[in-house]
Amino acid sequence: MSVNGSALELDLGLAAVAVMLERAGLRREPGDTDLLLSYAAETESSKDKPRRFAVIADSALQGFFHLAAEGYTFVPVDRYREEFGDSLQENYPGAGVAFVRFATSYWTLHMLHGRLGTRYAGTSLQQVLRFVEDRVGRAFFPEDDVLDSAQLARVQQRLIAQSGAPIDVEQFLFGNPLLVGNPLAE
Repeated sequence: MSVNGSALELDLGLAAVAVMLERAGLRREPGDTDLLLSYAAETESSKDKPRRFAVIADSALQGFFHLAAEGYTFVPVDRYREEFGDSLQENYPGAGVAFVRFATSYWTLHMLHGRLGTRYAGTSLQQVLRFVEDRVGRAFFPEDDVLDSAQLARVQQRLIAQSGAPIDVEQFLFGNPLLVGNPLAE
């Protein structure tokens, strides 16, 4: 990746966190950008930095849910087809509108996080993006069958409700093709 490409990816990463924080209603503080660009060891050197990092990470997660309600894209959605070979609609046949919006936000965030690459590994920015991606991915796009569909539906319902995002939970669950059967009937 070129220096200009790296700077662009960094700008996209910072912009993604900024929009998530804005949606969560968190006011940015003067040192937030420096904190996001710092590495873990630097963050641990101050008592206030880990606390602020936790506030930023939690707020970014909450903000993600609000953005996902609208299908916000963190990178151009056509990159999804480039990376995965099919469109979101082709990969999730029968998915409802609320689920497709949510999936669009998740997968474009996933691609953005992947684009940051190793150059920013270990920065607070990368850790915030990974935190959001991990929390959402494990609950909504699990790679294993640790939870059955009914348990997964309950986890998803709880997380959506906790976020306060304007997502119709019943519509979301009913249109979630990753849940076997209709979790509302279970």
